[in-house]
Amino acid sequence: MLQKHRFPEMEDTICALATPTGRSALSVVRMTGTKTLEILKKTLPETQALKHRVVVVNQPFVDPQTKGMLDRVNVVCYESPQSYTGDDLCEITLHGNPILVHEALNILCSQGCRLAREGEFTLRAYMNEKMDLSAAEAVAHVIDSNSLRELRIANQELGGETGKRLLQVKEQLMSLQADIEAAIDFSNEGDVDTLPVDERMKQKLYETIQIVAALLQTYQQGKVLIHGFSVVLAGKPNVGKSTLFNSIVEKNRAIITHIAGTTRDVLYETKKMGTIQMKFYDTAGIHNSQDIIEKIGIQKTLETISNADAVFFILDGSSPIDSCDEEAYKAISETIGIKKVPLYVLVNKSDLARKIHEKDIQKNFPCENLFWLSARTGQGLEDIMGALEEMFEEDDRSSAEFLLTNTRQFVSLQQALESLKNISSALDQKVAYECLSVDVAYVLDNLSQITGETTPEDIIRKIFSQFCIGK
Repeated sequence: MLQKHRFPEMEDTICALATPTGRSALSVVRMTGTKTLEILKKTLPETQALKHRVVVVNQPFVDPQTKGMLDRVNVVCYESPQSYTGDDLCEITLHGNPILVHEALNILCSQGCRLAREGEFTLRAYMNEKMDLSAAEAVAHVIDSNSLRELRIANQELGGETGKRLLQVKEQLMSLQADIEAAIDFSNEGDVDTLPVDERMKQKLYETIQIVAALLQTYQQGKVLIHGFSVVLAGKPNVGKSTLFNSIVEKNRAIITHIAGTTRDVLYETKKMGTIQMKFYDTAGIHNSQDIIEKIGIQKTLETISNADAVFFILDGSSPIDSCDEEAYKAISETIGIKKVPLYVLVNKSDLARKIHEKDIQKNFPCENLFWLSARTGQGLEDIMGALEEMFEEDDRSSAEFLLTNTRQFVSLQQALESLKNISSALDQKVAYECLSVDVAYVLDNLSQITGETTPEDIIRKIFSQFCIGK
């Protein structure tokens, strides 16, 4: 049960503009709280009755203090608990003039209302158990979606899909907890064979681990859908990274000179490819440098690579492979580490006499994704971009029906999976059932933080502070 006393502001009646600011045909002001109907009766003196989900139209909206009419409005009321927030709620539609909106909010506040904070309407919906915390987070996701595919996933979350999938995990764990408690009772009765119980618990643990792992595996696609796909252009200095960067983003974004080390910072630009927002990064050339500024730039390059979804390792095809290429490749490979980040080897300057051969590339930089191009003429660029699009199309075809997109939920699930694996090991090692019971309770608490039953107040406030006002 949610503890409303942690949020004393829940007793206030609040109001806010629910539509974008600025001039428009119409604007909608929302109000919710215990005084909603009382305030409406004062500001709509000619309205005879306000009924649940019945629109009253063309009503004079009046300042009770001056008796002057501000505007003619349409109003619809939703009575508690059958409203978005769970409290009495109304939506007032007036003409879309910012002056009218400002004055309407002032009038409502003068009658006992206060301006709502970020996300406060949805916070009330969550506190009144109209939705769980994962669904409440989805409200912001629906508003911020940048594609139809992302909107489809966000609507699944809003419909409680995350909570439903977690409920399956929690039911498995509660069944496991019951088995553990039974095993504790058996062991207190003397020499009772608990082997069948242990095997049943192992099977339930295995099934639960598989479910959680499968959910976590969808996060990479979900993250790309939300935050975009980042591609880092890297290599030694003067191989044409900045020229290629400008060609890809179709802007003269990076400074280009024949002088090695011109780029000393990380630049990025976005480019839409299908439903995916691409982020391309131009970086400082990787090499051994004693220049303080260059060293800072190289460190930033490696930091950017560590967070990349793909890396373009660029070679100068008009020059033989040298130790600087090898050092740059080694630094990139070590930075990527065990992450399964696609690495593309791009041999640039193919419009000049070729001094590199494929067998040398495969010997020094073994790779599956090798492309020859000229950043200056654009030759070969279409093939590279086509390979990226092909990768996204493959992801779309293999995409799960549901994608995990929320970082907070992902971290909690990661912790839960780690704990489940530890419980499995403990069961194999015949650890006391009492200890296993405590560990399972910890995992259940962790999962309940995702849906909001046990989430700390500071995290709840942080989540809703990222919403827009009026939602």
